[in-house]
Amino acid sequence: MKVVARVLTLGLAGLGLAAAPGQVTSAPQMNLSRAGHSATLLPSGQVLVAGGCIATGCENGLTASAELYDLERNTFTRTSSMKVARVGHRAVLLHSGKVLILGGWAGNNASNQAELFHPADRSFSSAGTMLEPRDGFSATLLKDGRVLVVGGYNGRMQRLKSAEIYDPKTAEFRPAGSLAVERMAHSATLLDDGRVLVAGGSQNRDTVLSSAELYDPQSGSFSPAPPMLTARHKHAALALPNGKVLVTGGAGVGESSQQYDSTELFDPRVDRFTPGPTMEASRFKIPDALALLKTGEVLVGGSATQVELYNPTTNSFRVARGSLSEELSFTTATLLPSGSVLIAGGYNSRIEVTNKTWFYRE
Repeated sequence: MKVVARVLTLGLAGLGLAAAPGQVTSAPQMNLSRAGHSATLLPSGQVLVAGGCIATGCENGLTASAELYDLERNTFTRTSSMKVARVGHRAVLLHSGKVLILGGWAGNNASNQAELFHPADRSFSSAGTMLEPRDGFSATLLKDGRVLVVGGYNGRMQRLKSAEIYDPKTAEFRPAGSLAVERMAHSATLLDDGRVLVAGGSQNRDTVLSSAELYDPQSGSFSPAPPMLTARHKHAALALPNGKVLVTGGAGVGESSQQYDSTELFDPRVDRFTPGPTMEASRFKIPDALALLKTGEVLVGGSATQVELYNPTTNSFRVARGSLSEELSFTTATLLPSGSVLIAGGYNSRIEVTNKTWFYRE
């Protein structure tokens, strides 16, 4: 792990010096150990933590259970369970305040089951079935309130080209065109202009992609975008306040030796990727480990004991004080109404799952 001296640069508020980095501290433990779970901030300010694997190896130890983190009480409380035990699913907060939960691995196969969490009575209900079972896919809330579901793996050793749309008004899934190539463990990011950038992923066991595509909800179709500078999968991407997209980490085909500390920036004004700064640590298996802070910085957690902050003004990373207890994969990072970030769960290099959580505070 690399550690380098940092030079003080202009701060976000233009005060002449960068603010001192915040600190990572321990937070209350979840009721269950979880990795590959979902964590969704609700309109109430609570965080819904659902599903995931709960046993070493993540093979048969899946859970349908869910719990709520309450910021005011600083506690996790069990709530009703999902209809399906799953890991690697996607959870999307709809405009209605309900949470749509989709797909994932259900123990013996990828799942096509969808369900809704209702915050009013803390219950789950069925939301129908996707057109295909999917694991390792993406789900993106469009500006019109629909949800774009892209690619993934159908559980039969086959990556998918297909995409579909969930419409909350009709509670139906409909086809949404097709990618140019099959993709799994890619990223999908909503742009300011309403398009969705789909980047990277694996096409098969021996092929990791640098290619990217753009989905246009107006035409309902995908078109080619310039490729990333590095072929990567199991990375993370997040839209910045300036409209650009930050792509971080990931891995190549040989995950044990090809984990990346590199980043890239996609500029939708010119539809082009350019190099970003290097992170302090190589990171992969981090699809839900990024959080946009109220300062405009991006927190990057997971896959290392250090937590890093990307500053779009200085185009640089800095390391937060404190650390996580281990290098954790498939953890989650959720921005709380207080401005703090809740970092929860994950598994270590021995695929041992944890119930530990942490706060990042400025």
